[in-house]
Amino acid sequence: MVLRKAQSFDNDYDNGYHFVSLNNNNSPQATRPIMTTLTTEQRSAQEQIYRSHHGWLHAWLSRRVSCSELAADLAHDTFIRLLRKPRDLQTPGQARSYLKVVAENLCTDMWRRQAVEQAWLDVLSARPEATDISPEEHAVIVETFCEIDAMLQRLPERVGQAFLMSQLEGLTYRQIAMHLGVSERSVKSYMARAMLECVLIEANFNDAALC
Repeated sequence: MVLRKAQSFDNDYDNGYHFVSLNNNNSPQATRPIMTTLTTEQRSAQEQIYRSHHGWLHAWLSRRVSCSELAADLAHDTFIRLLRKPRDLQTPGQARSYLKVVAENLCTDMWRRQAVEQAWLDVLSARPEATDISPEEHAVIVETFCEIDAMLQRLPERVGQAFLMSQLEGLTYRQIAMHLGVSERSVKSYMARAMLECVLIEANFNDAALC
């Protein structure tokens, strides 16, 4: 059961359990339901926040992204985040401040994803041979790139640099060590950490495929 945009929460609750999808894209993760348990008080509070602030949030997002339909999707995802992790937002000011922060983060993620996808499309268009990729394969590839991009954002700067030098430029560990001004042992440590993150990404996708 997925929470639909611009609708009351009432139709999506059943005995205190709520099934939600975290995003609206075509990635494997988007199809996995997340179940959250809400108390009666939490349910009432979340419904009140939704009714009081959905219109305001949609209007704010419409100005931010210059598209009413996209703003509706982002507002939907913002309230999904709130449902997933309810907050004690006692005043209208607190509620709007929190919703604005979540919505802004979602916008940033969306723009980053669009940049990653455009870079991938540029690579495809530059290939001399025709590349036949299904929409499903395209979605998985873009999602993988987004996960790697997010991984690089999480890693310390030198770890990310070492990973890119190795995987994109094909440099040896010794060459990377010279570029970064560190020991070869340090480079091995950097790469081990980066590859562990890659293994975790692959495991997440395998889990998603089984759901």
